[in-house]
Amino acid sequence: MKNDYTHLQDQKKTLTYLHPGARETIDAPRVGSSALIPPLLATVDGVALDIGPGTGTQTPLFTNPNLIRMYGAEPCQGLHKDLMAKIESCGLSDKYHILPCSAERKVLYPALRREGLLAETGSEVVKGEVGGGAR
Repeated sequence: MKNDYTHLQDQKKTLTYLHPGARETIDAPRVGSSALIPPLLATVDGVALDIGPGTGTQTPLFTNPNLIRMYGAEPCQGLHKDLMAKIESCGLSDKYHILPCSAERKVLYPALRREGLLAETGSEVVKGEVGGGAR
């Protein structure tokens, strides 16, 4: 019995259209909790910390002109090139800085300290408030 897979080529084309790869997008209506994300991220202002930005799929949603500076803690160096491309395409090059670290306190805090965002006084850590005054 001969296997004939030629019919799969058309099916593959259809699947690619219906389910694009990670670098392709289809404008589909957002539903459920994903509908909450764009309006929320559009309100981010001041100095913000983006935990695990990956390749920057959410970066275009940071549209508030009052966003002063953004730090993206992304430990996977292999994603930084795509993330930087997304940052540049969104016009955030002058505001967005990639921190090559995870969100673990032992690595994130030193990275934030190097950026001047955390100050240690004795045994406590003083954190700057994002989007408002000091607490």
